[in-house]
Amino acid sequence: MSVYQKIQNCIASIKASNLEKQGYNTFSKYAYYTPEQVDKLVYDACLTEKLFNKFDLVRNELGIFGQLTITDLENDKDSEVFLMASDIPSIKATNISQQLGGAMTFTKRYMLQNTYDIVDNNLDFDTDKKPSGQGDKKEDIEWLDKKIFEVIMKRTDPAKVKNAIVHWSKDGRKMSNDYKSKLNNRIDELNKGA
Repeated sequence: MSVYQKIQNCIASIKASNLEKQGYNTFSKYAYYTPEQVDKLVYDACLTEKLFNKFDLVRNELGIFGQLTITDLENDKDSEVFLMASDIPSIKATNISQQLGGAMTFTKRYMLQNTYDIVDNNLDFDTDKKPSGQGDKKEDIEWLDKKIFEVIMKRTDPAKVKNAIVHWSKDGRKMSNDYKSKLNNRIDELNKGA
């Protein structure tokens, strides 16, 4: 299996997780995934797929950029490198080392989010409140597809399967009754085997 196929499997697993955004920007009033949350989501998915992520903040004549190297632990010759432009932020009451640390933290988070398709809109979709101006507009429904369903069915932790059911039952997301029945049967099987 290629690194890209394993990354795709990680994306499917992450999208099936049920994670509330823990960060909140009080100035702009939106929820977001914290760096720790993004790191944990990616780590858990990559552990299953046997991928290793190495992040570096690099400087060359063009400036500072993040470099994310993803290596297949089952075939260490199979790896991919991703690059993203960055900069050292000017953070009040900090020294240059602390500012460099801030650049590393946020560049790594955004690279992981981009590579593993962790979408973090400026809206908190875990709340029942509608953003201003949205009114009663009917939203498109996102259906649980076969690939993500198969990833969920391979899980060995009944709590993670249950979280996926909850996730795919929230507003804007649905699954077929057949998938829901099979996932509930999977939870029963896992609980009996525990």
